[in-house]
Parts: sequence; structure tokens; C-alpha cells
Amino acid sequence: MNIGGTEIVSVSRSAGSLRRVATSSGRTFLVLKGQGTERFLEEGAVLDRTDIEELEGPVAREAGLAYVLRFLSRRERTEKEVRDALQAEGIDNPAAMDYIVETLKGKNLLNDRRFASELIGYRLRHNPAGPAFLRRKLSGAGVPAEITDELLAEAFPPGEEERMASKLAVDRLARTGPVRGPDGPDGSRADREKAARRLGGFLTRRGFSAGIVGGICAGILRGEITGETDEL
Repeated sequence: MNIGGTEIVSVSRSAGSLRRVATSSGRTFLVLKGQGTERFLEEGAVLDRTDIEELEGPVAREAGLAYVLRFLSRRERTEKEVRDALQAEGIDNPAAMDYIVETLKGKNLLNDRRFASELIGYRLRHNPAGPAFLRRKLSGAGVPAEITDELLAEAFPPGEEERMASKLAVDRLARTGPVRGPDGPDGSRADREKAARRLGGFLTRRGFSAGIVGGICAGILRGEITGETDEL
């Protein structure tokens, strides 16, 4: 493609000293404002092939690192999230992107295993979920399957998923109103069936296995799980 005569049509602020430069060819470049980049921040300026190569290379590396450092300051990110964010900002040169990612990894600022470990730990402490839910979250963020498999195996030793699901079921029943057992003064099969359906849907959405969810629902139907305050 002939890129000679490409014109800068707009320059807008991205964040801090970062500027987003749009060209007549439809491409967008991220530029860090400073000495040596002033000529790339003038609307109407015409760029030749050498300018484009510089915008794709050293200018993109410097601006991309500055951008990602801000991006990472909010929370942990995965390599996929960083690459997606860079591309959205106009950094689509593979060599520049690889340089930025490897630089961050070398400084231990980008680590998919740490991201996954922190996400799993936070969810289990504050908003428990089953392995299937966590696997979907980690897969969506781009965490490699082998890392996910290893960390979920550590987080869910034998019996832990069932214990967690049972506690969630009892806690939720206690909040929504305990369901009476078959021998309770107000017990009814219809109430237990309704509670089982609701709990089954809730636990399934939270990513617990069908076998465990089915066992808990069966316990509700038998009147063994009611949500009474002294349960578990």
C-alpha cells in the first residue's frame, strides 16, 4: 500500500501526555508528547514512509509502555487484556506490541498466573463461585488453560466445591426465609420444590457442577436442607 503523502487529520488527548493521532489513511497512532515527537502532533502535517515506520516502531514502543503503565495501575491485567488495549489505542505493529509485553514481563508487571491467583482468591473470599464460573472468567481474560487448571485444582481440593456450595445454599435460604421440612408445622412439598428450583438455578449460575447442585436440591426436597440458623 502506498502510504506516501498520508496526512494527519486530527490529534486528540488520550491520557496524560499521550496523544491519539488519526491520519487520512484511516490509521490511528499513539504518541507520547515530548521532544522528538512534536512533528507528529501537528494537524495537516504530511507523513512519509519513514515517519510511518517511526510511528509504528520507536514511537509506538515508548507511547505503548506509558499507556500500559497507567492501564496496570488500576489492577492486575492479563497479557491478552494488555494486547487488546494496545490495539484499541492504535498500536497494531506486532514487533512493537511484543516489545512492550516482554518489557513488562521482565519487570514482573505482567503475570497471568498472578492475575488468575488474585482473581480466584478474591472471588472465594468475597463472592464465592464454583470452578466452572471461575474458569469462564479466566478464559475470557485470556489466562492459559494450563494455569487455570493448576490454580483451580489448588483452590478446590476434594470436597471443597461441595462444602462451598452447601454453605451458599444454606446462607441463601436463611436470607430468603427458611423452607420448612416435611415434618415442620408449615411444611409443604410445593415450598420445597420452589426453593429447590431457585437454589438450583442460583448455584448453576455460580458455576457449581450439576452433580453437586442436584444433590443439594435433593436435600432440600427431602427437608434435610432448610436454611435454619443452626444448620451447618
